[in-house]
Amino acid sequence: MEKQKILIVDDEEVSREMLKNLLEAEYECVTAENGRKAMEWMESHQDEIEVVLTDLVMPVMDGFELLDYIADRYQESPPPIIVITAYNEQDLVQKALLHGASEVVIKPYEPAVVKKRIENVIALNETRSVHNVMEDIIREEIDKNIDALGICQCPVCRKDLLTLALNKVQPKYVTSWKGALLTKMDNSFDSTSQIQLIAEITHCAEMVKQRPRHSVEN
Repeated sequence: MEKQKILIVDDEEVSREMLKNLLEAEYECVTAENGRKAMEWMESHQDEIEVVLTDLVMPVMDGFELLDYIADRYQESPPPIIVITAYNEQDLVQKALLHGASEVVIKPYEPAVVKKRIENVIALNETRSVHNVMEDIIREEIDKNIDALGICQCPVCRKDLLTLALNKVQPKYVTSWKGALLTKMDNSFDSTSQIQLIAEITHCAEMVKQRPRHSVEN
């Protein structure tokens, strides 16, 4: 069976090779050192890429320019794009999502997280009409525990906490087939899972408190 192709875009050779070594057993990996090289490759291989995995900060042509190119080039059916970024670049995450990124993985990343994100975006790209119920669960937990978490309660810090927590937990998707309404999913957890979720949210809240972005936005 022919392997699905993944385009890895990063200006650091060590990072490119690390991701390639992680994924090449399951996928055919193509690498590019910046957005320009990636764009040139995609021009002659338009329908071959299943997922784009890209850094944001690169010379010649950065990740945002690549996101815009893909959105323009593949207007009807763009490949999903996973952005990999360091936590100290969190101010770039929302911008990346607005430019069309499908997922964000925070460095230093766990190999299992990267693989799962790729599996998820491929599945999402095939079904399209889906919703990650885990996002609703985490948002509800943040709202219930906002005082205890101790973060700034502005929209920016809340969004950062939600984004970080979503990258730490297993998604729970529901799908609407052929335009049907989303089915209400049981959002309950056993006590162990609930404790683990709160622990992850609390850990992420500490990261947000250490580097709040609200002062940048306001």
